[in-house]
Amino acid sequence: MSASPRLFHLVKYRSLWTHVRRKVTTWSPVGAAFNAKPLRRLDLFEKNVGLFGVPELSCPEGFQAATQTALKNTELLLHRACSCSPGVETVECFDQLSDGLCKVADLADFIKVAHPDPAYRDAAEKTCIEIGTVVEKLNTNVELCKSLKNLLVNPNVAAELDPDTKRVAELFMFDFEISGIHLDDKLRKQAVALHVKLLDLNNEFLISSHVPNRIAKSAIPEHLQVHFASEGSFIQIGGLHADSPDDL
Repeated sequence: MSASPRLFHLVKYRSLWTHVRRKVTTWSPVGAAFNAKPLRRLDLFEKNVGLFGVPELSCPEGFQAATQTALKNTELLLHRACSCSPGVETVECFDQLSDGLCKVADLADFIKVAHPDPAYRDAAEKTCIEIGTVVEKLNTNVELCKSLKNLLVNPNVAAELDPDTKRVAELFMFDFEISGIHLDDKLRKQAVALHVKLLDLNNEFLISSHVPNRIAKSAIPEHLQVHFASEGSFIQIGGLHADSPDDL
């Protein structure tokens, strides 16, 4: 999410990777799922096909399976990105790395605050934290950064890239740099630890912000109390009130 967006950064979220990805191969278009008109009445006894049509997510435990699959693919793509010759394939590997992680993390980020079942919310939160931790390590992976740098510093290779691909590669490198890739090994590890801690605090804050809370009226300015449900000498705050027309 919530922290400055960076290449692999998954804190509310989104990394530059999310913004510059030209190919999005997520499980299913979430927007279309919400906007599509129902073609038939819901059959309460039909087969559970999983959240948004993802078979693994027919139960909370499926989040762990989806996470492990994503992380396994990440390892394969990481090896490919670091071993292939500098060129378009390098940028494609970065694109696929981003997509593979984000399609799981983005869905989990939504489910952890929107699903009515606490078991699903907890499983989704664990997925966000696990993938977020891996992402922070990728942000400071020296070998991965070198593979991209070798592409950009070679004028002959860079000249073969189309403008969009080259721009994507440059944005990737920029994110590596602001993630502290230039630091020595000790400082890079400290940077990763700090970013992971920010992920944890961010998740804790977002989830807590959706939990209703009862606060004494005396703690809230009188002109703001009218925006909340009154309960004797207390007011009930049930969310972020991000849609309130009152700036205060």
